[in-house]
Amino acid sequence: MVIPPFPDTEPPQISGIQLRAGNGRVFEGAQLRNLSQGNYTVIINAFDTLTDTRGTRLAPYRIVCSVNGVEVGILSFETIHARNGMLMVNRNGQVPARRVYESFPAFEAGEVYLSRGQVLLEILVQDVAGNVRSSVTYITVE
Repeated sequence: MVIPPFPDTEPPQISGIQLRAGNGRVFEGAQLRNLSQGNYTVIINAFDTLTDTRGTRLAPYRIVCSVNGVEVGILSFETIHARNGMLMVNRNGQVPARRVYESFPAFEAGEVYLSRGQVLLEILVQDVAGNVRSSVTYITVE
C-alpha cells in the first residue's frame, strides 16, 4: 500500500551551512567566503516546513551537496536501516547514523576536499512532496 504525502507546497528551509575542518574548527556564514585548502565535512541545518502532530520539525527527505557541479554528498533519509546492531544511513555509501546526526539539528551531508581557486558549493534540500530549496555559496580557497 502506498500512502500519498500530505499536500505540501512549501519548500524545506535551510537555516545554516557549516564546514568543519579536520582539526575540528567550524566555519559558517561569512567565514565560508575564504578558506584554506583541505578536507572539510559539510554540515547542513535544514528542515521540512511540515511538522508532526506534536509540532516538531521534520527532517527533509534528501540533501544533496555539490562542489563545482560534482555531487560530493547525497544524504537520503529514507534509507535508515540496522546492520550488525548499528543504525546506518545512506550517504554516498553506508555510514553510521550517529555520525550523520551528531550535529543535530544539523546533519552531516558529506565530505569534500577543497583545492585552491574558486569553488561553488551548492546545497539542495528536498522534502517528501518533491519541493526543493537550494543554497549557493562561492568560496575562495587559498
